[in-house]
Amino acid sequence: MQRAAVLLGVSLLLSTGLATTALPESRVTISHDDGTTTVNKNPRRVAVIGEEALELAYALNIPVVGLGSGRVEPGDFTLGATLTRSTARRGFLGRGDLSNVTYLGSWAAPNLEVLTALKPDLIVRTSWDGLGGYAALNAIAPTLSFSQSKPDFWPRSLRAVAKVFGKEAQAETIIRGTAATITAAGSSLRAAGIFKKFPKMVVLSPFPDGTVYRYTGDRLANVLRQMGFRDGLAVRPDNNGYEVISPEALLGLDASTLVVLVPWSSGGDIFAKSSAGKLLAARSVTYQLPEFSPWTGPLVDRDVAQKVAAAARTLLGK
Repeated sequence: MQRAAVLLGVSLLLSTGLATTALPESRVTISHDDGTTTVNKNPRRVAVIGEEALELAYALNIPVVGLGSGRVEPGDFTLGATLTRSTARRGFLGRGDLSNVTYLGSWAAPNLEVLTALKPDLIVRTSWDGLGGYAALNAIAPTLSFSQSKPDFWPRSLRAVAKVFGKEAQAETIIRGTAATITAAGSSLRAAGIFKKFPKMVVLSPFPDGTVYRYTGDRLANVLRQMGFRDGLAVRPDNNGYEVISPEALLGLDASTLVVLVPWSSGGDIFAKSSAGKLLAARSVTYQLPEFSPWTGPLVDRDVAQKVAAAARTLLGK
């Protein structure tokens, strides 16, 4: 009789999911682009590697203790030091509170010694395919890694990070709100007749050395497609979202293609003086990426949609 009772108890444990192999309610398993990671819910010391990762934290109101950056110059920060007050308030960084955040070095190769000393309990990294270095980060703290080379980059990333903090509903609200903002911007262009004159677009980033990059992925082009534009040139599927474009190709753009410029440093002024820049000036608008800004994310994509739409309407006097 006693043995039967013990067996019944074990059976009940298994049937109700209370066996010892079940994941505690305080932990959650997250799938990401470098594998699957189990983390404690609601971590308090979060380090972010990359401005796109910082944007996820800003969107979800998650405080961070460390930042690995791809947008800063060597003189902007001191490695392993907290950000200066003036720097923490500049450009995109000023959208959140970074007053006590430690600079970790480059997003591509953060300083592991500084990161270890920070004692994070979660690392969120945004990267590109083939970056490497994940194992070293994950050895310091549970690490979630998301590749911008993959489709639906920031919605996937946002949902995954939100799950760690129990903010799934907030993430869905952000995703819907961003989509609505982009749709509204596209509708304003349609009402103004923009798509009749410019049904197509191309996103160009002129650099100070004279090189002009064409962006085809999560650098504005994705937002412009959602607004209603078509690509003005064929997109190679294996270009990782960007490619160098030749002067000949620029001179060959047809008149129905809107040119959206995202100049890097003084590249815009140099491009304006070139043959292609002069030819395309009458159908060009400029989006100036804020200092330290990520390339994509809910906050950036909304800003891109609204400002490009306003610039396009102004171009046609609407």
